Amino acid sequence: MTGKEVREKHMKQKTMSRSKIVQCDFGKKDARMNEKISENRKRGVLLLLLVVLFWFVLLAVVPAMAAEKTCLVSVPVSVQLTGTAVGGQTENTPVFTVVMEAQNERNELPLPEQNQIQMGADGSGTFDAILYTTPGDYQYHIRQLAGTDQNIEYDVTEYDVTVRVLNVEGGGLEAEVWALKSGQPDKQSRIVFHNKWKTETTPGTVTEPAQTGVKTTTMMRTPKTDDIQRPAVYVVMIIAAAGIAIGVSLYRKYRKKEEL
Repeated sequence: MTGKEVREKHMKQKTMSRSKIVQCDFGKKDARMNEKISENRKRGVLLLLLVVLFWFVLLAVVPAMAAEKTCLVSVPVSVQLTGTAVGGQTENTPVFTVVMEAQNERNELPLPEQNQIQMGADGSGTFDAILYTTPGDYQYHIRQLAGTDQNIEYDVTEYDVTVRVLNVEGGGLEAEVWALKSGQPDKQSRIVFHNKWKTETTPGTVTEPAQTGVKTTTMMRTPKTDDIQRPAVYVVMIIAAAGIAIGVSLYRKYRKKEEL
């Protein structure tokens, strides 16, 4: 074999070696590319699963919230003080306390957060709103606590109050509220306690009884309160919009990575 043939053979071996190295590099690049594509696909599948899970939870929560019916009821009361304070009677402004309790000590009945109201003479107030979620009749007892001023005759009238919660067409609840004076059948439109100053009476003087208010069968009605469900629906809509925006943003990032 001549020197020329030896050189040509040596050159062919170098060329073949370089070709193998290039093929090896391309093989490694293809493997890395395939691995990257596979990783991006896994991320995309995970993203889709998260979006599907989000919508599944959302669709499960919204009907439950929409199905919940609620009603708020507030019961107003007032006190009156008649007569005139005479010499020797207290000059301090009297304070009267009215309490609302569950009838027959039924602990399962919903009650206002503060079940006592303090009012001055000729004052009025409203018990904290009570939240109802189930139709039915709820019965309460409202009375005035005896005061300590010996110069005042405190009204000992007691009221039996019924809150009737009803379903309304189109969803939601509404309530009818009425009161009965203990031992009397007529419904009262107001809950009023009539107190009076004690006065000295002379022989032969006729004292007229204090007016106790006109009895009526008109029932106090509370407005429909299913509107309080609307804020919850708005919150769900905001969460849904945020979820959609996040899902779209992540999907776009995934597509860009896949294109690269």
